[in-house]
Amino acid sequence: MERVRQSDTWHLCARELRPWLLLLWVTAWEQTPCGSLPADDLLIAARLDMPVDMLRQHREVLLRGWTAHEDGRLYHETITERVLDMLDKRARDAQRAANRRARLAASAPSHDGITDASRVTPGGARSEFDTKHQAPSTIDNSPKPPRGGRPAVSFKTWAEERKAAGESLIPQDDPVFAYASEVGIPEEFMQLAWTEFKHRYSEASKTYKDWRPVFRRAVRENWMKLWIIDGESYRLTTTGQQAQRAKGAS
Repeated sequence: MERVRQSDTWHLCARELRPWLLLLWVTAWEQTPCGSLPADDLLIAARLDMPVDMLRQHREVLLRGWTAHEDGRLYHETITERVLDMLDKRARDAQRAANRRARLAASAPSHDGITDASRVTPGGARSEFDTKHQAPSTIDNSPKPPRGGRPAVSFKTWAEERKAAGESLIPQDDPVFAYASEVGIPEEFMQLAWTEFKHRYSEASKTYKDWRPVFRRAVRENWMKLWIIDGESYRLTTTGQQAQRAKGAS
């Protein structure tokens, strides 16, 4: 918004048109390719839900700085710059995540059975989460009768079944990590989310056939309210800080 408010276009635009100007820029960000517009007044007006006559009447200011390119779409230098910044950040975040996963995969267990990725897992235990090992539950919880296919079970039962099958509860290639890398959620926050997720549902009566998609949704929607976005970065909420202290004390 600081960049927008300092622009010449913003100051040249009449006050009553500024909401349309903002909507046009936001709409461009959601297009494919990102940050572009169709080089067609009818299509632009349709995407804005704006009368085409109104668009044409104010086209000089609303589309100021937009130029047609060989692909038949309009691009704005400032928005293109922001798109490139975003793509560069995503690429750097993805590379950092890939490097972390590679380091974890390369860290072989030491003589006492403890890997670099875990300081609390008993020797021989298998990682249930890419970035944190946790001790398995020993409480039995019989599954509900199936209605077809795999039965819906509690989190504890599901975790025990996956461990008995030699599976990680959240494997390294789970889509949740790609999502976290894409949006910039720090690795330590993901570890905290997994710890709180297990704590919340280990004693719960809810049942699912597969708890991995449930955890992905919990991360996407920030069910535990552990973090907020502050400017360009994430920080823990009061709830998140309390969870972090509890985790450190355990």
